[in-house]
Amino acid sequence: MMTCCRCQGLMVEDHLLDMEDTYGGLWIRGWRCLCCGDVVDPVISRHRVMQQNARALGTTLVLVEEEEAAEETEAQQFSLTT
Repeated sequence: MMTCCRCQGLMVEDHLLDMEDTYGGLWIRGWRCLCCGDVVDPVISRHRVMQQNARALGTTLVLVEEEEAAEETEAQQFSLTT
């Protein structure tokens, strides 16, 4: 069982539509909290981990275009597996 990092509520699997995709819409699998509505998907999870690592190192996180391209590829691959 997955719990929400904001309110400790129950997270359920949800299918989300990414409207930023250049091909129209891309369906991705994510998690939504039933209590507060917080949404977590693979991209959000990765950014949170990167932010935590940057804080632990005492550095500032800077995303570059290559990272954004990698995220798009990962999201497309993730959606193909669902």
